[in-house]
Amino acid sequence: MKNLNACAALFIMCLSLLLIPINSYPCTSFCLKVDDKPMVGKNYDWSIGNGLIMVNKRGVQKIAAQYRSDAYGKPVHWNSKFGSVTFNQFGREFPMGGINESGLVVELLMLAETLYPEPDPRPSISMLQWVQYQLDKFRKTQEVIESIFHLRIVPPLMGPEVHYFVCDRGGNCASIEFLDGRAVCHTGKTMPARVLTNNTYEDSLRAWKNGKQSHPNQYYGAGRFVHAARLLEDYDSDRSGNPVNHVFSILKSVSQGSFTKWSIVYDIPNLTIYFKTLSNEKVRYVSLRDFDFSCESPVLVLDVNSDFQGNVRNMFTKYTKKVNRMLVESAFRDMSFGGLDRQKVLDMVTTYPQASICLPQEAAQN
Repeated sequence: MKNLNACAALFIMCLSLLLIPINSYPCTSFCLKVDDKPMVGKNYDWSIGNGLIMVNKRGVQKIAAQYRSDAYGKPVHWNSKFGSVTFNQFGREFPMGGINESGLVVELLMLAETLYPEPDPRPSISMLQWVQYQLDKFRKTQEVIESIFHLRIVPPLMGPEVHYFVCDRGGNCASIEFLDGRAVCHTGKTMPARVLTNNTYEDSLRAWKNGKQSHPNQYYGAGRFVHAARLLEDYDSDRSGNPVNHVFSILKSVSQGSFTKWSIVYDIPNLTIYFKTLSNEKVRYVSLRDFDFSCESPVLVLDVNSDFQGNVRNMFTKYTKKVNRMLVESAFRDMSFGGLDRQKVLDMVTTYPQASICLPQEAAQN
């Protein structure tokens, strides 16, 4: 890996910040607790369905990607304490969501009302890399909540803003939003329904409490929120069957047809990910316990749409810059670059992971 100082020269914009299409699409996340064992479901609804499942390493020194110093200010620096498996569409280190080896799950969903903080002295990070930062650093949802007051998310130049759904091994979940320039969190007693769609959590909760009719296929999020929350309430371990299948059934009921590209189930206690995609509806799964997360070992990847089924651990291959380039080229094919040089942006996104450093074991634990 290249020296960390090389990262400072990267004139990069976090994938989503530059180039995600202006048209927005819905997503749904929720947590089902089965005998106090949490399972998280996620529908990723978007215009494109390509992506890689990435195995991210512990013991790696990183610096947040930057594209413009006047917007970003000082970038966040950190060491990854935990390995993770993530779903990436816009390049390595910029996941849409994932789970780490301690059982922390972080997912993002579009939220039009998002307004990020104004520039201030806090170190900054982009909205996709924020997901990787949390998975790299923390075990528990509460730690994620506490971290948001110590760093600042930079708003995108174009495209949709997001909010986040976080759950940990203890079944503690949170919604994390940025409204009117400040962080707003719901967790514990303020999060009676462990669901998040594409309205603010407060608005969705109001619809649920008011007993509004659920519309699972409604484009906007309140109907899907109410529908998913009711299905979670109705779960019965004696009659609802296999919990993984039940989570998939809820995801199917709130599917947005051809816009639903990925459906993912995180079995947190067993550190196992189940998933299927629009182009391959066969259920595939992988256990985090089957990976070597030490940074000395090769980074592994898998095409999320590959034509396999069952346990796909042995189908992962070594990550290369070429693989990352192919992913980025595919994701950005029909996107505007806002006047920036296309090849320069693609080059920077492709090479960004090379700026990280594999630390000695004793340093990585600090």
